[in-house]
Amino acid sequence: MHYPSSSTQSHSRGQLILIGGIIIATILVILVLILNGVMYTENMATKDQPQAIDRAGNTLQFTENITTEAINAENRKNHQTEGETATHVNEELDRASSTLNTRRFETHGELTRVTTNTIQNAWVITQQENNEFTAAGQQTGVTNTGNWTMVISDGIRNGELTVSSAPSFNQSAENQADSVFQLTVTGDSGTGDEWVLLVYENPSTGVIEVTDSVDSDGNPDTERACEATTSTAEITLNPLRVDGSSCSFEFGDTLTTGLYEVKVTNGELASGTYSFVFGKGNGASLGENSNGETFVSNTMDGDSPDSTSPTAYDGVYSVDAHVSITGEDVDLESSVFVAPNQPDNTQSNEAQQ
Repeated sequence: MHYPSSSTQSHSRGQLILIGGIIIATILVILVLILNGVMYTENMATKDQPQAIDRAGNTLQFTENITTEAINAENRKNHQTEGETATHVNEELDRASSTLNTRRFETHGELTRVTTNTIQNAWVITQQENNEFTAAGQQTGVTNTGNWTMVISDGIRNGELTVSSAPSFNQSAENQADSVFQLTVTGDSGTGDEWVLLVYENPSTGVIEVTDSVDSDGNPDTERACEATTSTAEITLNPLRVDGSSCSFEFGDTLTTGLYEVKVTNGELASGTYSFVFGKGNGASLGENSNGETFVSNTMDGDSPDSTSPTAYDGVYSVDAHVSITGEDVDLESSVFVAPNQPDNTQSNEAQQ
């Protein structure tokens, strides 16, 4: 019997090891190729997703911006027909949607559409020329008065006042807050929590000041007040600023729920201009006296505009827009609610839904 020599056996084992190494290397190469292919496929499938997310976010921001611009621009035009402002805002959004869809389809193959779900109408109440803060009388038959109700509204926003003169008070006396100009907002249609803005001339400095509280003597709280830096105080309500400087208090920060009744007290003692956007809705109305005569000239009821007294024009309070984007790497349905410069404390029912 012949047996292989030890050298022959070593040679055979070496060949087996070599072949096994080649097989293992081949398997590893195949695994690497497969893994690289999977990673490449995943990268190709997802490489546009971050860009798609960015485009979707940009579209939502664009919708908010263009809606804000449309609302503000149309509210400044003093439309005198009910619903005219809403029609123009809706048309502007349609044009913007068409332009956006054309650009996005050409560059990314996406279908983009912006439509309006709901529009809340508004009264834009203004006194455009410097005058006393009294009720309208020339058009409505109401005798000019300094104590009057402007509106009961479903939301208050975009409030701006200028005050060129305001009453002073006797610091040595008590309960002098009742003798200065006041703008009072009361929740629950005039039966709920109350917030008061007091505007006066500081008797010590001669500077117009604004505060929302009284001191222990019942006088305007001058320690908490915001001072005007010019002879005419420019007051914005959201955020509450006087001549551009922030106040230590917020507009309506004691209010809870609407509707919101807005009253003027001692309006004959102060002069200036103002503009507010008041939301319409169930239970909302312009202020009236006991005879049913409004304190505001209502152009939508046929009253002539009067730049020196409170005049109501047609406006838009808010828009709830729907945004739809459909493409190869994005599918979005979302809503954008826009009520420019609406304080948190006087939101409309539309905003709270």
